[in-house]
Amino acid sequence: GGWDSAARLWDAATGDPRGEPLRHEDWLRAAAFSPDGKTILTASLDNTARLWHAATTDPRGTPLRHDDWVHAVAFSPDGKTILTASMDKTARLWDAVTGESRREPLSHEDRVLAAAFSPDGQTVLTGDATRTAYLWDLKSSNLRLSLRHEGQVHAVAFSPNGHTLLTASGDKTARLWDAATGEPRGVPLHHEGVVF
Repeated sequence: GGWDSAARLWDAATGDPRGEPLRHEDWLRAAAFSPDGKTILTASLDNTARLWHAATTDPRGTPLRHDDWVHAVAFSPDGKTILTASMDKTARLWDAVTGESRREPLSHEDRVLAAAFSPDGQTVLTGDATRTAYLWDLKSSNLRLSLRHEGQVHAVAFSPNGHTLLTASGDKTARLWDAATGEPRGVPLHHEGVVF
């Protein structure tokens, strides 16, 4: 990702670039590999997420469109579903093969800045500009938990076993939460600046 309008693949052994740049029409914000390593997913301020063949860096399918900047992207653990988070106040789920929308968007009250799948693919964690992280059940689309910070939530993650949630915020803290109860685990991890 980074603040550029293209992403590049690099050979890990030699440091040489591989294939052509993955170009968007505006700055890139995030990028991810599919679990099998065959597909790349990028997010841009051009209001799209795009899929690319990792072997050739050729585009794959049509762009996944939002109504505003796309800030975060993720693949489900099985690689079949794509998650996108946007300034249009939604997180969306897409079929990774067809690019079709999988369900109604997960609506938020403000810009969605972060998103992640649980290790079992059954839940999604999102973070938004209302200073809140949300845990969603994908079978029902119901909200399971709301986790509050004192600043915008810029990053979210699950522990490998899915039992602990991690959120990072503009309030200069990262926090751990119990995924079943939403109770804090330990004390906030304080930083000198905003945690992205």
